[in-house]
Amino acid sequence: MKMKSWIVIFISILIISGCANPEAKRFKNNKVVQAEIKELIVSKGAEMYGLELKPIMEGMEFGRGPALPSVDSTKLVVPVKTTGIPEFTFNAIVDIGDTEAGEIGIKGVDIYGNPNGLGYLGNFLMSYVFKTKFHKEIDGILNYDKGIYLDRVMVQSKASIYIEDEEELEQMMRAITADYTAGKFNNPDEYTYLIDTYGLGGLPQVFIKMDQASDSAATEEKFNNLVAYMTNNKDLPAAEYHIKTYSTPKDVSTFSKVLVIGDQQ
Repeated sequence: MKMKSWIVIFISILIISGCANPEAKRFKNNKVVQAEIKELIVSKGAEMYGLELKPIMEGMEFGRGPALPSVDSTKLVVPVKTTGIPEFTFNAIVDIGDTEAGEIGIKGVDIYGNPNGLGYLGNFLMSYVFKTKFHKEIDGILNYDKGIYLDRVMVQSKASIYIEDEEELEQMMRAITADYTAGKFNNPDEYTYLIDTYGLGGLPQVFIKMDQASDSAATEEKFNNLVAYMTNNKDLPAAEYHIKTYSTPKDVSTFSKVLVIGDQQ
């Protein structure tokens, strides 16, 4: 590749990456500031939801804006881990900006409502306990033939929906985190209690993907055999199974089906 092309690529990367405000960058790298942010996140988790949180301060970075330059010098994103089983990783968003003293300071910390925040804990836990409870049945699907994979499981929780009443939201989160720290989401025997207490209703969603065979006819046969196996398998838990073949060769057809097993909860 010519030197001119490398220079164009390098400049493009710089433009896309953007540059943080130098004063904001010094603020971010300040060890005292980092300790204060860590304490704020930990205290919010404990006081609001009874959770022990572990902020990963070495992973803290500036947020990304919707336009160029993409770096948002008014937000810091901090990866955070919970200490329960299963471990859940999410982001805390720290708003920073000018204070009345004319210096950059911390304006607020959000651990719940941001797009990758603690608000997804409920869905994560419900999906985890479903996979734990029915891992043998799911493994039966995956072991039926070569090239069958579990893409993801989604079980919606009341704790992950939008609740306008902040007090009601906090009560719901405190309830689910209390059961989380007590280890109930790591105990398959608690599944019925957990789904009745925190499930949003409706069937769990299980997404299965399958590799294509050598040609369309072989792929269709493989796909139909799996669908028939699942349809006739009386041991599978009630769920909405999304089955799909994934295309690699352009001349091989893809197949998909939503298979509903069991009744709505």
